[in-house]
Amino acid sequence: MARSGKPAGVAVFTATVSWLLTRAGLFLILVGGQASAQDDRNRFLDRIDANAIIDFRAAVETNKPAFQSTEIRLKTELGVALWDNAELKAVTRFRADAFDKLEAGVPSQAAIAPLTRRLIIGDRSDFELRELYVQTDVGRTRLTLGKQQIVWGQADGLKVLDIVNPQDFREFILEDFGGSRIPLWSVNAEIPIRNVTAQFIWVPDRSYHKLPEPGSSYSFSAPGFAITPPPGIDLDLREVARPTRAIADSDIGFRVSTLSGGWDLTVNYLYHYGDLPVPFAEIDVTPARPRLTVTPGYARTHLLGGTFSNAFGSVVLRGEVGYFFDRPMIAREIVDNKAFLQRDQLRHVIGLDWFRFSDTLISVQLFQDWTPRHSPSLFIDRVDTNFSILLRRDFLNQTLTPQVILIQNVNGGSGLVRPQVAYELNDHTSMRLGADVFYGSTESIFGQFAERDRVVFGVTWAF
Repeated sequence: MARSGKPAGVAVFTATVSWLLTRAGLFLILVGGQASAQDDRNRFLDRIDANAIIDFRAAVETNKPAFQSTEIRLKTELGVALWDNAELKAVTRFRADAFDKLEAGVPSQAAIAPLTRRLIIGDRSDFELRELYVQTDVGRTRLTLGKQQIVWGQADGLKVLDIVNPQDFREFILEDFGGSRIPLWSVNAEIPIRNVTAQFIWVPDRSYHKLPEPGSSYSFSAPGFAITPPPGIDLDLREVARPTRAIADSDIGFRVSTLSGGWDLTVNYLYHYGDLPVPFAEIDVTPARPRLTVTPGYARTHLLGGTFSNAFGSVVLRGEVGYFFDRPMIAREIVDNKAFLQRDQLRHVIGLDWFRFSDTLISVQLFQDWTPRHSPSLFIDRVDTNFSILLRRDFLNQTLTPQVILIQNVNGGSGLVRPQVAYELNDHTSMRLGADVFYGSTESIFGQFAERDRVVFGVTWAF
């Protein structure tokens, strides 16, 4: 395995400072920046809003026990006002881990478009331009151009409509959505029309889910996630093949949102490639020992759905529903050189948030996936049900916050429990202590990580 020749501190300093200086220099040129007068410098500084967050985290697996990771992150955000109604925003993230377990070896980025990839530093560090976009008004249209996150849906823990951006699964679903989404180079236009807002998105960025490397802590092993050849057949797993056509393979979508009678309502449509790779397979029976060659690829699907939410006193009712046309799903059999089937699927979630007691939140969600044309060849059931429960309460003037989250898969009997206590020392420093506990069969979605239970301690400094 390759090793970085630079200490983490040198890498973060070099990458971050060079990036900021480059962008600052470009902006100085943009605004005519040979100005040397004090007034010009003051006006320039007034246009800039910059901040940084340093986050340290240590995770210890409890079954061994052994360190899973000790990671430090530096996140920087830079906002520059270009003119009265336009802003440039840039977000970077540097990560360095003392252990090479979350992404074993030098991670492959075959599923990520070249302009979207991280800068890999050895096999324990990376630097990423998380966001870089210009947001401006063109008439009544709010236009956002560049690398960004486009968030649809309101569900917590699991996703239904929040699929415009793919996800990095290096920690399965344990990282928050904001950190695990993969920002994409996109065009996002929001247009107010009377009492509705129409949103149009175009995503030429051909990047998809980043799955854990084989041998990593959270690499998938359950049936339906990993390819297992029949007995007596060798597996030749090729590198994932991304779509290559710049325009024809891009994603497009729209959303219409409105407020009516106290209800926040949206209608969503997305024409896109499914972000999970599916196995295009071929069995060669000519050699002495047959070989199964699998080239993961992607298949098109249409999504039509919507969201709703309303407040009734201390209770908020919310939900989202999505109907996927010809969604690709991994199958047990190989037919026509494909180890997957395409079936329509209805996915929905209904959530209740209860704020009955002061500083207390009780949130319950019910998720269901229904596959009308189900086949015994599929690993999933015709109806697959999950539910989640979140209990959270603030103490000491909202500086001490204990919470616990339970996510349960009803069909397989597997689940995830996440207790955590967070404490804010001051406006700039916070600490947290928590655990991630998986249970269930090793062939279930959560139980496949039953040996990865961990305790996590973290400290965050904001500047």
